[in-house]
Amino acid sequence: MSADLPPLYPPANVFEWKVKVTAVSKADTVFVRFCEYEQKYKEMVDRMKIFYLMNPRKVSRAVKDGLYVAISTTKAARVRVVDQNKDSINCYFIDNGFSRQLKIRALHEIQDTFKELPAQAYEFELHSIDDTDDVKSYVSQIVNERMGKEFVAKLIHRKQLGKCVVELYFDVKNELLDENCLNIAVNRFIRRQNIEQLLSKKGSLVDVYVTHCVIKHGNCVISVQMDDDNLKQLNANQENIDNSCERFGQKLDNTSAPFNSIYYVKSNEHWRRVKISNIDDGMAYVFFIDYGYSEFVELSEIRELDELMDLNRFIPFLVHEVSLVPTKMMFSETDAVFLLNFFGVSVATMYIDEVADENHIYPLVNIFKSITAEFEKNWALKATTSNLADKAQKTHFKDLNNIFSKRAVVN
Repeated sequence: MSADLPPLYPPANVFEWKVKVTAVSKADTVFVRFCEYEQKYKEMVDRMKIFYLMNPRKVSRAVKDGLYVAISTTKAARVRVVDQNKDSINCYFIDNGFSRQLKIRALHEIQDTFKELPAQAYEFELHSIDDTDDVKSYVSQIVNERMGKEFVAKLIHRKQLGKCVVELYFDVKNELLDENCLNIAVNRFIRRQNIEQLLSKKGSLVDVYVTHCVIKHGNCVISVQMDDDNLKQLNANQENIDNSCERFGQKLDNTSAPFNSIYYVKSNEHWRRVKISNIDDGMAYVFFIDYGYSEFVELSEIRELDELMDLNRFIPFLVHEVSLVPTKMMFSETDAVFLLNFFGVSVATMYIDEVADENHIYPLVNIFKSITAEFEKNWALKATTSNLADKAQKTHFKDLNNIFSKRAVVN
């Protein structure tokens, strides 16, 4: 039995297509059907259901790689036989992109009229996504939540043999994901996982930059950036982002701007990513998602970049909040100012003293401006936090918590 079908080509002369995601084969690979061809596909399925209801063509033996029609009580689908065993047949659904085990009684000979339409499942590679089991589960969850709904696939580039690498966008902003791009949502999921692994392990050492500090109920809450590849990429993109915002950024001049969207505001001579928290009387209260502070700006000072022009669109929000281990005295606003001046733009090392739980909204940390071999040695020996602090003081570590503790004792 011939399994030949006409080849399927994406709708021509466009760089984005409306699609329905039908299967997730890997974290970075999905199968879709093009909405432009969907009507013909549905008409074929309806004709198959009627035809095989009236004219069953059941087979007694299936041939590997053979093309058949699988009929159930309510559905009809074209399938290709992958392999078989004594009890079932592994069939690939050529219009959906997934495989299922079927009984031989479900298969019928395919009529030539049902071989005129190309196999509708088309493979896309998702741009900038790594293939892991956890990520695949997350992508599958998003797709299942929107089963039957349309996505917009935007072509990023083509690989050899014509394989398309795309970004997938929701037609309507997905409020649960806080984003309208599946690729971005997945990358932020990966980022959250990595951070949670670091911050949920007591005794972890993490290199960070201190970007902001605020006193909340006497506790010193610090905004930190992890010193990782995402931060390096954000810094590498800065010159391009500055130029794009200056030349192509669209001014925000309406009060109905979506609060979930990402915008840019110029701060310290560079354009930084922000989210809008509130708009009132021509002013916007914005949160700098990579630095952890908020401020009021005029609405006209906000810029919006076209998605494909925004090189930062795949970089997750970089700021994370932690709290310094409490000292004998409550922290003050003076301490917050001192902290920022103390660390400046130097990389610091953060030690996770207590993970966040029902007793602590934020992880409790010690932060060191420098680490020496003596510190590493004692940490490796799993010394207690107090011992670490003692060692830090004896070996002249610039440990902020120790400085505050000494201030408290003197006062």
